[in-house]
Amino acid sequence: MNTQTETETESAIDSSYGADTTDSARDTSKGATERAIQQLSLAIQSGLYAPGQRLIETSLTKQLEVSRGSLREALRRLATDGLVTLKPHHSATVRMMDHRAVIAILEVREVLEGLAASQAAKKITEKENRERALELKVEIKREQARGDIREFLENNIDFHHAIIDLTGNRVLYQQVEQLQIPSTRAVLFEKITKDKWVRSLSDHLAIVDAILDGDALLAEHLMRAHIRVAKKHFETPDNNFN
Repeated sequence: MNTQTETETESAIDSSYGADTTDSARDTSKGATERAIQQLSLAIQSGLYAPGQRLIETSLTKQLEVSRGSLREALRRLATDGLVTLKPHHSATVRMMDHRAVIAILEVREVLEGLAASQAAKKITEKENRERALELKVEIKREQARGDIREFLENNIDFHHAIIDLTGNRVLYQQVEQLQIPSTRAVLFEKITKDKWVRSLSDHLAIVDAILDGDALLAEHLMRAHIRVAKKHFETPDNNFN
């Protein structure tokens, strides 16, 4: 991108991301803002946007097919959630995580996701929970057979979400969602080895088996141990952190 274009982009998102009504006719729906939030959040959490990367307004409005007003509102919401950093007269950027904050987040997630695994085991006989858990087990075995580390990293978040979905506890889901670490996938991709990846999938399988057996104590123990292993990947600061 040339300097002139970057300057125009920055000026478009100046004034502390104030409301923009110049293109309200193009997109005034609340749904557009929610869609932008969902897509940007997923892109940040999956590592598509790296920590510290500028989020260019002109590019994003085209990619997401939303107005500047909807995009700015989405960026403000993402800043509140801790995924984006906003500064007056500068482009929004993907938040650079403080190393100690990452460790603190994972410590809280250990407790919450352990609770989720426990509740999932207790509710395994409800509705279609057993069928969903069996489908999850089949998918894990497919991942093991395919041996694709990139696929594992892409599906890892889905696995943890699936366990929480089995609880039917929306408050728990929302709390864990707010604790997602930006660009976790990008960081892990640089650090994970085949041995660690194989172990992680084995952990996933053991957790699902404990849930299927209705063993709440074992499911919680395995999930918490699994999160503690993940935490070790972040114990040494690197360029993805402040």
